[in-house]
Amino acid sequence: MIKVKSHSGDHYNDIADELAKAGCTKLPLDLDLMAYDNLQLIANFNQIPIEFSIRKFWKNLNATKQFSAFMDLNRNSQLI
Repeated sequence: MIKVKSHSGDHYNDIADELAKAGCTKLPLDLDLMAYDNLQLIANFNQIPIEFSIRKFWKNLNATKQFSAFMDLNRNSQLI
């Protein structure tokens, strides 16, 4: 990979710049859930369905990762 100065006239850099600008003006993904009567979306984590709030699951997952990183610190080796 080579860094290319922006707005330098490089063909591919100009294409990337145009795509980035176009992406900023497009609307985010919009799902019309009313169009489907029996639509069921099931979130999975490691092929296991998440059967409660996704927000709560994500919060618990991040808290667990942070606690694990904390316990892995050398100063906490005596606690294990």
